[in-house]
Amino acid sequence: MEILRYSLIFAGGLAAGVLFFAGLKLTVRHALMMKRRALWFALSFVVRTAGLLAAGALISRGRWPDVIIMPAGFALARVIMVPLGRQKRPPVRRTADAFDS
Repeated sequence: MEILRYSLIFAGGLAAGVLFFAGLKLTVRHALMMKRRALWFALSFVVRTAGLLAAGALISRGRWPDVIIMPAGFALARVIMVPLGRQKRPPVRRTADAFDS
């Protein structure tokens, strides 16, 4: 029964991490078009961190094994979400080729 409980705690950490990094991706995507970028980034950081701490408190309930397992799920979410957040850039064209002829 402990395995099921730990699996659910790990899944909760994974879900919290996915929400955290999805919020970061949305912030980066939309805040760069806004006039007050610093305010958007600061508010996003506060909201995402508060949500993560609240999720951690609700999921772990202060038990030390749960406090260790939940961040492991969050770390896995980081490994999954960071590569998904990178934008694919178009290949760079060399302008020097136009002057070679």
